[in-house]
Amino acid sequence: MAFSWIVVLFTVAAATLAFVFYFQGRWTLSTGRLNHATPPALKQKDRLLGFKLLQEIGRQSKEGVYLVNAQKRFEETGYTFSMVLAGSTIIQTAEPENIKAVLGERQPDFDSGSVRFWSAEPLLGKGIFTSDGATWVHSRALLKPCFSTRDASDLPLFETHLQRLFARLPASEKVIDLQPLFFQLSMDVSTVSLLGESTNCLLGNPQGEEFARAFEFCSTEIMTRVRMGKLMFLHRSRKFKDMCSVCHRFADQFVQKALQAEKMGSDDHQKKRSVLDELITQTRDPLELRSQLLHLLLAGRDTTASVLSSLFFVLAKRPDVWQRVREEVSRYDTATPSHEQLKECKYLGHVLKEVLRLYPVIVSNSRMANKDTLLPRGGGQGHDPILVKKGQIVAYNYYVLHRRTDLFGEDAASFRPERWETARPRWSYLPFGGGPRICIGQQFAQTEVLYTLFRFAQTFASMRSVDPGDWEEKISITCTVQNGVKIVLS
Repeated sequence: MAFSWIVVLFTVAAATLAFVFYFQGRWTLSTGRLNHATPPALKQKDRLLGFKLLQEIGRQSKEGVYLVNAQKRFEETGYTFSMVLAGSTIIQTAEPENIKAVLGERQPDFDSGSVRFWSAEPLLGKGIFTSDGATWVHSRALLKPCFSTRDASDLPLFETHLQRLFARLPASEKVIDLQPLFFQLSMDVSTVSLLGESTNCLLGNPQGEEFARAFEFCSTEIMTRVRMGKLMFLHRSRKFKDMCSVCHRFADQFVQKALQAEKMGSDDHQKKRSVLDELITQTRDPLELRSQLLHLLLAGRDTTASVLSSLFFVLAKRPDVWQRVREEVSRYDTATPSHEQLKECKYLGHVLKEVLRLYPVIVSNSRMANKDTLLPRGGGQGHDPILVKKGQIVAYNYYVLHRRTDLFGEDAASFRPERWETARPRWSYLPFGGGPRICIGQQFAQTEVLYTLFRFAQTFASMRSVDPGDWEEKISITCTVQNGVKIVLS
């Protein structure tokens, strides 16, 4: 009996190896016949399925050292290479020309891919960040007009909620962790803009806090599912399902309220129209409205809060930069800045650009080829085209791209806002992505960050970090500071 099982196992193993070698052979023949070079392969202990690398990446992520090790892999292997992860051969790149091809010139050849969709679908459903083709075009057309109407009239909204944050700050010389406050601020502002009503997390609203906790858990869980790729079905979490339900119930109440108001012909002229109000003029499908709103909330809340956290973490350790920020702000004799004044603050803009360069909110992204296509560089000695087979994933790393010394100088790892006085990168600097799928809410997010920075600089003469350590990552869908932003304000 035991011998029979050994025979069966041996047969299965042999068949599996034959299957792998067959498709590897097809790959070699295909690339040879079409005269395209292959990228260098990452040295892995397990090149067959890549489970050891998957475990290693998971461990590094928990320890807050994934990005440092990712950069090391690129520097040792090349800025474009292949690796095997969870059974799939993935092309990794931090090459501007390749990213330009994926997001721009050859964008129709790539989709978001099934992994991204199924990772986020339980929370988000179909929408702008997880869909392709006609569904994506529909979502983009639906949402873009909503953001074209976001303008300087949002500044009073920022001020209202920023005052609530200021009220939560302790007396002078006491330590405060700004990061949770920034996430509450961003959630409150985003929900007003999107839903028409705030979660009021900064005021301690229990329902808003419950939603925020559920939303944060789901964001982290989605990233875990993304890393597992096609094997995500092995990772089952009852809590994820429950937290998705919390988020759905929260969004649904606003959708139903807005639909009812529209049906009854309610028209409050004193109330600024929300994104939800704009969407209802184009669709009355409750499920679609919920999905689109959750997509936007994921981007709006996490992105802005993550930028603010990294920004203030750095500034608290750089009194020289903080002093220059205060000097620029002091030129304006105004209680609150106007939209035009924010644009005039060049140094503030340079500071924001430098934070987004060194600490991008989205550290990496990926696309899946929907047909056989090419990347322009990375094969052979690094200069030859690469064949990307249909169904293959190309992952591009913004964190590594933004820290390349050949693109940003020998001090690429240093925080130096002055570099933006002359720097004019194109596809070497992509804090909001690029091409047709570039972030449609980037102007709103940047304005909120600059406004917050301006008002902090007006209000506090000094800001001192009490954290002796360097910036460490905490990666979910976005990337923020592992240990928070513990500072003293005065």
